[in-house]
Amino acid sequence: MNSIAIRMPAGSVALPDNDQWTSRFQIRSESSNRIYVVAKNKKSGKFGCSCPAYCSRRYCKHLLDGCNLDPSEIHGNPAIADNRVKVKRIG
Repeated sequence: MNSIAIRMPAGSVALPDNDQWTSRFQIRSESSNRIYVVAKNKKSGKFGCSCPAYCSRRYCKHLLDGCNLDPSEIHGNPAIADNRVKVKRIG
């Protein structure tokens, strides 16, 4: 399995691994005081987030823009299977 490089945004706090996820860290919401967890799934080797957008649609701005991941590097992203999600990448 290929290793995915992720950018941990400034101000993020590293967290310990758990049974399902590794490379865990906290990321602060840009629009509220909420804090979400970004981590790499041990089985798929792809990243996920605890924010509502990721939980409902399997992609979010925290992973795409904040961590600079490609949609193919996101755990369970439906865009991989049917190309429904069109994401505008910055930079």
